Amino acid sequence: MKRKLFSLLFIIAFQQMGAQEALGEVKKMAYGNPFNAGNENFINLTNALSDDQQVSLMMFDNWKSIEINGVNNELILIDSANYHMEEDKFLFVHHGGLYELYPEKIEFVHIDNHKFVNLTYEAERKSLERAYFEVLVDGDYILLSRRELVQEITNTSPLGLSATREVTYVLTEKLYYQSSSDRRPLEVPRKKADFTKIFRRDRSELADYAKGNKYSVKRTEDVISIFNFYNSMAD
Repeated sequence: MKRKLFSLLFIIAFQQMGAQEALGEVKKMAYGNPFNAGNENFINLTNALSDDQQVSLMMFDNWKSIEINGVNNELILIDSANYHMEEDKFLFVHHGGLYELYPEKIEFVHIDNHKFVNLTYEAERKSLERAYFEVLVDGDYILLSRRELVQEITNTSPLGLSATREVTYVLTEKLYYQSSSDRRPLEVPRKKADFTKIFRRDRSELADYAKGNKYSVKRTEDVISIFNFYNSMAD
């Protein structure tokens, strides 16, 4: 895929005055065009696919401003951006062109009260890959969500003609965690017997808390509550 380098200038606040930061130096970040025809036409196509499939390929219905913390402690603000779940890319619009954020330049991204990080994890077949994760719980044990849009192709013709194949998208979610002793994301077990083993201490208290509240390790909102409880005991 052909990439074009594009330089953007951002004015950033870094000059400290007491407890406040004043507007300071100009920063540059390089971004690449992720598609040969990466522009508003791609956005329109994405919206059309979403309406047809009854599932959104973009995480947010409306494009939003984002705050990026760079790996060199740079703070960057972008007015119009969105997360493309199928491509696993943060995209932003500039002068009618569509650009992606380079993951290796990003520490984390804030968008619409959501926090994302880009991490290396062990994918299927034990291969190491980079991907965006949403931070659901921060603390001694970090809970992460990895969302993927998976294509499912249904053959509606007994002859197997490609023209009769229907493509649908299914949104999947897997939960991962990080601990202070292991920073690589590991998948959260969805069996109760294995779930408490990921925690180093207070396992019996944790099990009693989950049982008393009738929490299920198969429900994301319940796992969030369990992680928050565990981290509160560490404080």
